[in-house]
Amino acid sequence: MKISIINKKGGVGKTSLAYSLAKDLELYLLSNDDSVIEIAYPDMAKIMEHPKLIDNVVYDFGGFVDAGVIDILNKSDFVIIPLTSDLNSFKKTVSLINEIENDNIILVANKAEKEDFKEIETFFKKKFGFPIFEIKNSRIWKKTFEESKSASEIKNSSKINQYVYRNSIDGYEKLLNFIKEKNNG
Repeated sequence: MKISIINKKGGVGKTSLAYSLAKDLELYLLSNDDSVIEIAYPDMAKIMEHPKLIDNVVYDFGGFVDAGVIDILNKSDFVIIPLTSDLNSFKKTVSLINEIENDNIILVANKAEKEDFKEIETFFKKKFGFPIFEIKNSRIWKKTFEESKSASEIKNSSKINQYVYRNSIDGYEKLLNFIKEKNNG
């Protein structure tokens, strides 16, 4: 399985989402952008200026798109585009979608509040029709790198965390199950 996570807009939560998915799906994690992934996911994560096309991987692409990245996006089983509700995020997301020749795009309304998700869903469902998942704003995403655990691992690490994060990552868990079902289907 090859999953690419990308948006030309920075600060939309690409890396923490890529990291959690890679850990929960037991896949490698490759990035072309400097981050802490090699520290948090030793032996399974690598930063490469020009990532290669391989199997069993989640790609975490920085906000730049070159020919090698486009080739990987077009050959990925899933292209996940996290976005936020600001106008620049919408603009860069639309631009990116128009560059990709892959129908397996999934949108993630990241760091979302209820009104944000409705706005994103209304605009992008009507315009493109891709599946959209809501991932709520939560401190759990910051903790993923601090604890070297995926969001699911943090939530399930104790009864207290199960209670505290009971609603925080339900959208992430729906996305994870969607990917597993589509991949096995």
